[in-house]
Amino acid sequence: MMKKVIHIKMFNKLHTFSYKLWFWSGNKCRFFTDYNKSKAIALDNARRALEEAFTPQLAKLLKDGYCEECGYFNGEDKDV
Repeated sequence: MMKKVIHIKMFNKLHTFSYKLWFWSGNKCRFFTDYNKSKAIALDNARRALEEAFTPQLAKLLKDGYCEECGYFNGEDKDV
């Protein structure tokens, strides 16, 4: 017996149709807007957390200053 094989053009048409159907239903049910809102909130929270974590270190580096002669920040180990 011969196995049934889906022709590549038919597979592409089926794939395109299913993608369009998925995209249309996602827009109609507003899944994408909910996803975009939650993604924006998560990125904003991550940005604020990183700013809070690194602000003291950056302020200290700027306060210490940069040494033009040796190329290191003052207060940084020169052995590393």
